[in-house]
Amino acid sequence: DYSSEARSRAIARGLRVTSNPREFLERLIFNITFPKFAQMRTEHQTRRYMMEARGQDTTQLDLIWDSNMDMFNKSNPIFMAHYQSGSAREKRVVALNEAELLLADPSRIPDGPYNGDILAALEVWVTFSKTMRDLKGAPGRDATDERNLAKLIAYDRMKKMVKGRPWLNEIYYSLFIPALGDTWLAQYNAGLIQGSRTGVSV
Repeated sequence: DYSSEARSRAIARGLRVTSNPREFLERLIFNITFPKFAQMRTEHQTRRYMMEARGQDTTQLDLIWDSNMDMFNKSNPIFMAHYQSGSAREKRVVALNEAELLLADPSRIPDGPYNGDILAALEVWVTFSKTMRDLKGAPGRDATDERNLAKLIAYDRMKKMVKGRPWLNEIYYSLFIPALGDTWLAQYNAGLIQGSRTGVSV
């Protein structure tokens, strides 16, 4: 049940963005479903990039992907409605602002056994997001190399951090991976990013 008391506590702790019961449940469904979708998409893109690098035709692979996505869309209408609406990006901007508040004042986070892990993961995401914002639009090969290096460092840190810590999955899949970019991650997994190795998985 949606608890007005819990909502009041969240507001009292300085978490400024709230939602009604329907929005809360739909967001919960989105966050639960997103990891599966992200893994499917990254695996498909990785295979596609590897095949293209070998000069192989991807027509059959793309047809299978389209069929799988059609079934996924029908099975997860709430998730797809939110994903296709573009609201997820706006919510990530809000979440980034909230994360900066939490890092500035960790007392806003209710006491729990995983506070240290959560703050560490948020710190990686926020720092990475700021770095990418500073590098955005910079032209030239050197700037591209800087962006790739920033992504490699952040991905390596976050990947190690979430291993064996399922309570960090939402931060990883719903916040960090979209900031990293699933296309970049697929290229990395396919060995197409300088400094990467084929076969790395999320």
